[in-house]
Amino acid sequence: MGCDVVNKYSTRFYCDFVFQPNLFPSSALTRSLGNPGDFVIVHPDIQQGVTHLLMTANHGHWEKSDTDLIMNNERYNYNAMGAARGLIIGHSNSFGMKAFDRQCPNCLNDYGSPRYPLYWNPKNEQQVVCYKCKRIYSLEGDDAFPVANGKKNDEPLMQYKIELTGNNELLRVHN
Repeated sequence: MGCDVVNKYSTRFYCDFVFQPNLFPSSALTRSLGNPGDFVIVHPDIQQGVTHLLMTANHGHWEKSDTDLIMNNERYNYNAMGAARGLIIGHSNSFGMKAFDRQCPNCLNDYGSPRYPLYWNPKNEQQVVCYKCKRIYSLEGDDAFPVANGKKNDEPLMQYKIELTGNNELLRVHN
């Protein structure tokens, strides 16, 4: 890679998320991978010693069984999900499958702590908003720079590589 080329994939925080869509065919995450415009916020949660993957889709009505997945496979580490242990995964209308860190990168820079997760913008389901700094990021570009309330020299969302192998057998989001 030349000196003037910027790598769009973040290596700032370790990310190695693995998911088996074929085991959860009706889940919000699985369905978002093949549907342009669909995205899901995914984060792990431990409930009574059991790992759950909790999902919030950018639109639609979902059954709890499709947004709260019990993960019985202890081979996978659900803690390696970027800065704040949360990802935004989906399929943009123009650029295919995308994966972003759920942490606001500009608040991370400004305040030094991964405590500022992004949420769906209630006014536009293709955007996420940081409630701390009020920046709004669009998920529809190749890079997700702030589209509102930004400042000069703002960073885009931290983006990760995304791969779907086989016949929906393995989804991997990683550095």
